[in-house]
Amino acid sequence: MPIVDAGMRQLAQTGWTHNRVRRIVAMFLTKDLLIDWRWGERYFM
Repeated sequence: MPIVDAGMRQLAQTGWTHNRVRRIVAMFLTKDLLIDWRWGERYFM
């Protein structure tokens, strides 16, 4: 998904991303990739 790629790129470059993008990425991780939400939480922290 382009929005997920863009959000993760922004997070890696600036250390910040909009709350809506974080929610989209979290939903993608849990619903599509079936990854435990705590892995995503660790990355965003």
